[in-house]
Amino acid sequence: MLPNLGYAKVLLIDDDPVFGEIVQSQAFDVGIDLTYYPSLVEMGSIAKLGQYNMILLDVHLGMPDGTEIAEHVEIF
Repeated sequence: MLPNLGYAKVLLIDDDPVFGEIVQSQAFDVGIDLTYYPSLVEMGSIAKLGQYNMILLDVHLGMPDGTEIAEHVEIF
């Protein structure tokens, strides 16, 4: 049994839909509020990054890649 992690809003951006589904399912099972997008374009706006307590990024995304997205996270 996992300890109570408290309320965390987590964002996953990964272009592998199978991985995204697996992580979403596991997060749900332990009570983590996880939102999945296959790309930043699908997410719609970089401004939404500030709504999350934790962001999990695929470094090998298309344009922009995870490293480029991470540079914007520091703004928030």
